[in-house]
Amino acid sequence: YIVQALVVHTNSTLQLWSKEGSERSFTTRQAKPSSPRNLTVIKNTLTSVSVTVNWQIPVFPNGRNFYVISYGIASDTTASFPATTRQNEAGTAPSYTLSDLQPFTSYTVWVQAVNREGSKRLTSDQSNLIKFRTLTDAPSQPLHLRYANTQSTSVGLRWRPPRHLNGVVAKYNIMLAEGRSVNSSTHSNKSLAVPMTVNGNTRIATVTNLTELTWYSVWIVAVNVQETGSKQLTSPPSNVKVFGTPGGPRSAPRTVRSNVSDVSAIIKWESPLNVLGSVDWYRVSFYNVTSSNPRKQIDYEYISGKDDKLMILYYLRPSTRYRIKIKAQTDEKLWTSAAFHYFTTTETGELPQPCRTPTVTKTTSSSVHLSLSCPIDDGSRLRDCRIKRYSIKFRRHNSGNRFWEKKSVSPLSQLVDLIPFTFYEIRLIAVYNAVYCNLIVVPSPSLVIKTDPVAPPPPRNVRVRTKNAKDVVIEWNLPRYVNGTVDRCRVGYRTGTGNRTYKATSSTSISLSSLKPDTTYTYIVQALVKHTLNTGSEQHLWGSKSPVRSFTTLQAEPSPPRNLRVIEEVLTSVSATIVWQAPVSPNDLNTYVINYRGGPCTFVIFLTYLPLSYTLSGLQPFTSYTVWVQAVNKEGSSKLTSEPSNVEALKTLTDAPSQPQHLRYVNTQSTSVHLQWQPPLHFNGMITKYNIVLAEGRSVNPETHSNKSLAVPTTVDSNVSNTTLTNLTQLTWYSVWIVAVNVRETDGKQLTSFPSDATVFSTPGGPFSAPQTVRSNVSGVSAVITWERPLNLPRPVTWYRLSYYNVSRNSSKQIYYEYVSAKKPKSVTLYDLRPHTNYRTEIKALVGHELWTLSASHNFTTKQIAPSPPQNLQTTAVGARSVNVTWSPPLHANGVLRQYRVFIQSGSSRSPSGQGIKVFGSLNSQPQTHLKVSRLTPVTVYLVWVSAVNVDDGDLISQLAGPVTFTTIA
Repeated sequence: YIVQALVVHTNSTLQLWSKEGSERSFTTRQAKPSSPRNLTVIKNTLTSVSVTVNWQIPVFPNGRNFYVISYGIASDTTASFPATTRQNEAGTAPSYTLSDLQPFTSYTVWVQAVNREGSKRLTSDQSNLIKFRTLTDAPSQPLHLRYANTQSTSVGLRWRPPRHLNGVVAKYNIMLAEGRSVNSSTHSNKSLAVPMTVNGNTRIATVTNLTELTWYSVWIVAVNVQETGSKQLTSPPSNVKVFGTPGGPRSAPRTVRSNVSDVSAIIKWESPLNVLGSVDWYRVSFYNVTSSNPRKQIDYEYISGKDDKLMILYYLRPSTRYRIKIKAQTDEKLWTSAAFHYFTTTETGELPQPCRTPTVTKTTSSSVHLSLSCPIDDGSRLRDCRIKRYSIKFRRHNSGNRFWEKKSVSPLSQLVDLIPFTFYEIRLIAVYNAVYCNLIVVPSPSLVIKTDPVAPPPPRNVRVRTKNAKDVVIEWNLPRYVNGTVDRCRVGYRTGTGNRTYKATSSTSISLSSLKPDTTYTYIVQALVKHTLNTGSEQHLWGSKSPVRSFTTLQAEPSPPRNLRVIEEVLTSVSATIVWQAPVSPNDLNTYVINYRGGPCTFVIFLTYLPLSYTLSGLQPFTSYTVWVQAVNKEGSSKLTSEPSNVEALKTLTDAPSQPQHLRYVNTQSTSVHLQWQPPLHFNGMITKYNIVLAEGRSVNPETHSNKSLAVPTTVDSNVSNTTLTNLTQLTWYSVWIVAVNVRETDGKQLTSFPSDATVFSTPGGPFSAPQTVRSNVSGVSAVITWERPLNLPRPVTWYRLSYYNVSRNSSKQIYYEYVSAKKPKSVTLYDLRPHTNYRTEIKALVGHELWTLSASHNFTTKQIAPSPPQNLQTTAVGARSVNVTWSPPLHANGVLRQYRVFIQSGSSRSPSGQGIKVFGSLNSQPQTHLKVSRLTPVTVYLVWVSAVNVDDGDLISQLAGPVTFTTIA
């Protein structure tokens, strides 16, 4: 037989009639679906990051569909782009929401329908392609904001556009606030005196109308405009930049003037005006204008704002032009503008000589004693230009700090409270009576002197690290605040009250060796500082000693145990006995440590009762081990261990393996079963074979049952992990288990494992075990099903189970089932069936208590019955001689509807007469549901009825619908 033109993926009945008149059914396979249709975008769902698309299902689904939605960023110049796919598993739901899209970006989308045929995917062609663009969103923050060209009332800004524009940037808003600690997320723009909005294409701006000598915080935000509603979308703030405006022209120090001589000058000035706050410091710099590099600064000095506004310059060149630059720093750490002043030194004149260099008579760590010498020419020749007083100025050498001054000193003076081991620069100043001469002060040449060092403190964190019974390591940290260089350190140690032994080192640790075991030592640590005196000679100075500490050396190690061996005569699969001899030098031995290793693990046993033999237990069968012994003595909480003894190797004997794992059955037939298992977890030797034990029943003890019930050999090779048992009885419960067998090396004895977990299975019935000769006697709404008992069963049937299904709707969904005792007649009556409907029955038999036979399947179709009355009877277009009668089909056809009968008559009779007007349908279509009736009498009352008719062995007529009353017009 060849069957063609079947619908894809539907239940189609192929009627191949046998002698008994049985009927079979089959299901065709799925095919490739057609493309989804009319893919569109739902416009009111379009946002900046998501959109919903919908489509119509394929014209030919050809199976159960799911959909694959593909989309990617579209370009106007190329048709290729990377696509992202997502699956809509909602079945027939023809819509999907795409999320996580990029704002202000064009996308192309298409849909494909997919059927699954096993592991194979049947994919349709693409639907129509659609394009859309997501809406604008807020941009990301502007990048790399920086300022440049800062003036007293303005500043220039530069920045880079946001990394993600998310639209077209319409403008940038510049936010400015006074202060250095401003929160950009909460501050408003109220402090701005001018609008700070610039065009979206601009990357630079100048902010004006600022206040001089003020700190400002500035940041910037980008603004997009949404297409719908013109809403402004603002980015997060950029990084905040802090800057300070310098002072203006009127903020500089005022009235700078100078009083000069040939080699010195006095500079004076007044405080600046228009400065917010107070002045902390003045910075005075001076330059030689007549040199080859007039912009090169010669020197500078800081003058406190609380001191006199005066500075004295020394060692100038006669007849030379100089420039002075003075600027002030406010208490807000902002600098004012600079004030400039120029002066020219005088020519060399006949002036008093400077003081001679002071002589150092004595130095200590905190003082310097000086002998002062007056100038040879004290100024008496220059019209009473005599020395008025002497002063000493001093500072740390090369520090750049201002000088300290000690006024009205005597010929023998001293400077105190100095820092130890520090260079100082010292000058003697002669202050002359300036009534008749221009020279105010004359300094002597500079004297550089170094204070003496002080003895260093002791080393810190002194500690001992013990290595063994004869060696220790002493460690420390160098002392802090050392006036000089630590040349080396020394350790002094002794036992009792004897003389200390000293040992020096240039590092911060030292090793003491050849000590006596178990002996207490005391020790100190001392640092040696080397420094250079003012005379150029070197001096070594030992520092303070550390507090006396002590340590005790450890006991000496015992020698290793000797002649370790294994006693082979008592070696078993799980234990081994070892013996050894005591060490030659015990040295207060108190413990033996036995170490043995098997595989990756090492085990340790401590024996404090000092035996010379030990039995190792809990070993693994058929495993190689290495064993060694160590001797231990005790010192406080530490333990000194001897070298190991000789290492012995041993291998435990074979033992019974562990039980085989994961026994299971597969492919159970009526007379055979296939078994699979995994080897034991612990082999404990070399497995030689497996024994399979099989017994009838479900409650069998594997440890006591024999193998008498097996009809085939039950031994399989050790390399096999599956086998097939045959010659079984159908419809029978069996218990099966398996054991593994090793052979011992010493006597050849078979060592059997514990049985595996017992697995219970049953054999199904054979081909003739199903109920026989299933028949049906049907009507419109019921059917009587009969059958006969199965053949070739080992035990009698106890129950029958009958299930039936509606093939016309869903052949796999069970409608109802019923149990029938085997002692009752083999017959079941099914009620409340649907007329003219295909049904399938499944009948199987229960053998014993829990074994079911194969099922017998039987199909039947119920007969037709009269349909229900037509619905919605009504008249329309009522004229003088005609009327249109319409109705709807019956709610329940109950068969194949062939005709309608329309009854119309005048008068007041409540029941029609005659055969009525018949409305027929064709062979492949139902009759029409309307009729135009003519040749009526004007101004007459009529009644209309209608009935539906099915045709089987005879006419099956429904009840009448109506009557409906109408009156013809004149």
